[in-house]
Amino acid sequence: CFFFFSSRRRHTRSASVSWARRCVQETAVKACTKGIWMWSQPVKLLNDDVFALILDAEGLNSTERSTNTDIKLFALSLLLSSLFIYNQRGHISEASIEDLSVVINLTKHVHVKKTDTESGVDFHKFFPTFFWVMRDFSLDLQKKTAREYMEDSLKPQTAVTEEAMRKNAVRQTIAGMFPERDCFALVRPVNEEAKIAHIEDLKYTDLRPEFTKSCDAVIQKILTRVRVKTVNGMPLTATMFMGLALEYIQSLNDQETPTILTALERVLLDEARKHTEAIFVNFQDKIGEKVPSTVMPMEETDLRQVVNQTQLEVSGELIRKLHDLCSPTDLSDSYNKFEARLKMEIESLAKANFQSSEDLCDQLLQKLTEKMSLPKIQSTSDVKPTLMIEFTSEWTRVIEEYYKLARGPAKDQAIVEFTKTKILTSIGELLKDVVDVYTESENKMKLYLTEVQASERKWKTLVENNEKILAERTLEKDDLMRKNGELELKQDQQQREIKSKENEIKSIKNLQAIEISNLKHLHETMLREKVIIIEDLNKK
Repeated sequence: CFFFFSSRRRHTRSASVSWARRCVQETAVKACTKGIWMWSQPVKLLNDDVFALILDAEGLNSTERSTNTDIKLFALSLLLSSLFIYNQRGHISEASIEDLSVVINLTKHVHVKKTDTESGVDFHKFFPTFFWVMRDFSLDLQKKTAREYMEDSLKPQTAVTEEAMRKNAVRQTIAGMFPERDCFALVRPVNEEAKIAHIEDLKYTDLRPEFTKSCDAVIQKILTRVRVKTVNGMPLTATMFMGLALEYIQSLNDQETPTILTALERVLLDEARKHTEAIFVNFQDKIGEKVPSTVMPMEETDLRQVVNQTQLEVSGELIRKLHDLCSPTDLSDSYNKFEARLKMEIESLAKANFQSSEDLCDQLLQKLTEKMSLPKIQSTSDVKPTLMIEFTSEWTRVIEEYYKLARGPAKDQAIVEFTKTKILTSIGELLKDVVDVYTESENKMKLYLTEVQASERKWKTLVENNEKILAERTLEKDDLMRKNGELELKQDQQQREIKSKENEIKSIKNLQAIEISNLKHLHETMLREKVIIIEDLNKK
């Protein structure tokens, strides 16, 4: 029996021909297969992408096997094959029909659906093409073809006995289960009995020409009639075939009835899961190629464009892959789950991009602010009308430089957070410096005014003292004048003394006038400065 699947391994068509010849040659004389054997390698039969698995199943009615085992092997062989070759020795007889009575029990051991009550006709869409090969055939078909001979043998008998009705049921079941069928007759490969026992040692060219001609015709028919294995219209890949085989075998081993569509559904869902996982990994690989860590952070629009394009590619690929594998409901469910995984992956990528952008922007702002040249306020003379303009210009320069170098979705948020802290703090510090210098200037002015007031008090005291001295000197002069008459004898002396006193008084007055002038000038100067300072303060 044959099963076809897609593969990339290459084996020649001649390999399958050689195997088939050897199989027909050896099975013509002995049965040696136990269970189901498989040719060790896929064999190329159709084209560059299609290859075959060749399976060899144990025959029916083995003395070492029960009927139940025969049915299981027969059912498994049918379920796995796209072309089933049933060979027997001699012509089709009642015994041959009896041997195939296992098909009657197939509906008990194989179901199409779990809930269906099925007949043999229900299986024809799932069973393979049936080739009936008659070995050591010696009857004269009288111009009939082997197929016509088989069709005549499968016609119901006219008898109405219970046995005839049972055999007719077998015939009808075979015809119903295998609507695509054919038959081939092979003569005995050699005439000599001695050669029959060691036929495996003979070359193919040593066999009877009638046999090799018929054998080549069978092989050619096989090669032209074989097709890709499908289940419910679904062509199977190698992994799907293995999955389906394991599903059937597991059911048989668990003493359960293999259900074709249920097994196919599980295989298709598993195949869909594998495709989904492979496409998801492909999405991760593509994103890794298009968005390596070395180019992050990216602008959010650029990243979204790359992600959306890649997501569109893999989503389209997923739909194409799953379209023929899943029902619309399963396809929708698988697609939604796939999109949910993509969404989580995209969100993770966006978070990583945002974190990378945030780190870059924080480092950039730190470097730029370290190189800033903000106005410094050390005295009131530094407080100029252009102070805030200079302050704003410096911060504007930093922000412009920042936007030239910043990348990624966090750049706006980073500068906003930075503005809330650093810029406002800088403004506060600047205003504090201004207040501090003016407070210091005001304190100095208060001290200066205190000193001026003390100097003024000192000046008044000095004036009062001078006026007192002047009064005293005036009294002394008057006293001297009154005593002038009494001191005429001493007039000359007194005159000299008076003159001396007058000169002294004059000197004192001059000195007093000079000192008063100086103090007055100093007082006026201090008052003018005080007025100027107060006016400046009012203007500020």
